Amino acid sequence: MYLKEGLFMNIQQMQYIVELYREKSISKTAKKLFMTQPNLSNAIKSAEHELGFPIFTRNNKGIYPTEQGLIVIEQAGKICKDYEIMQHAMENVIPKIRICGFSYTPLCEAYNKLCIKYQDSKQIDFTFSLLSLEKAIERIYLSTADLAINAVAPEQLKILKQETAIKGLKISTIFTVPVVLRIGSHHPLYNVPKIRLNDFYNYTFIGYAERPLIWLHFLETFKNPNQQRIIKIPDRECKNALIKNSSTMYTIGLKYPQELDKRYNIRSIPLNKQKRCIVVIMRNQQKMSAEIKTFLELLKKELSYI
Repeated sequence: MYLKEGLFMNIQQMQYIVELYREKSISKTAKKLFMTQPNLSNAIKSAEHELGFPIFTRNNKGIYPTEQGLIVIEQAGKICKDYEIMQHAMENVIPKIRICGFSYTPLCEAYNKLCIKYQDSKQIDFTFSLLSLEKAIERIYLSTADLAINAVAPEQLKILKQETAIKGLKISTIFTVPVVLRIGSHHPLYNVPKIRLNDFYNYTFIGYAERPLIWLHFLETFKNPNQQRIIKIPDRECKNALIKNSSTMYTIGLKYPQELDKRYNIRSIPLNKQKRCIVVIMRNQQKMSAEIKTFLELLKKELSYI
């Protein structure tokens, strides 16, 4: 088999190829890897383009490897296994904490305190990535992250545990946080004693463009959601600045410690007992290092202030 000059296929593509060979279905493989089908298809097509020949052939009965594809799959499987061994060897030399999280102040505070605690240690490598739940699970599954923290609706937790258990992952809830509506001190309703959800109908709602599920569910609680007054923004800093200084905008999110509300002149209003579970995701056979235990202790302490 001759490969194209300058071929570069990453380990993630190889892992996708091996998993697709096992499942023989784009949809099943995507679900197993917690990816979208288009993203998985694009990754496979990119690998085939680099190789210069198809790895799989597709028909109405499923997906099967080509003759050349079998060679690729065999070699990819060996490389993935060697990569896993190499990762374990590196972990024995340099302790690493690779955390996947979401944009939430108590989580960021806990990570900052972790870094401060170990700032004099030159033998520990800490990384923190802001990722969606889907991508965080994918990283844990592929052993490219050690710990994932995210927020999950209680009614989704059972199904999520079942789906991730198939991949040898475990999910545990460490805290339950209320969902609140937030307004700044310039908002006309800031000092109103009793507020109803429909009081916000003529005000502008701000939601994350990348994480719409929570706020879409919230908007459904209105009898007549004002779809003309919705703004999608890219990040937490932008959202906080708009809420703090605006007299016409509001948002929703997970409850903060009361001290932070006072510091930023924010009023948090409970939303019909809506809550989210803060969950920890790890591999079943993964040993919890002292550094991970320390981080989780710091996080639980931050959450205890809520």
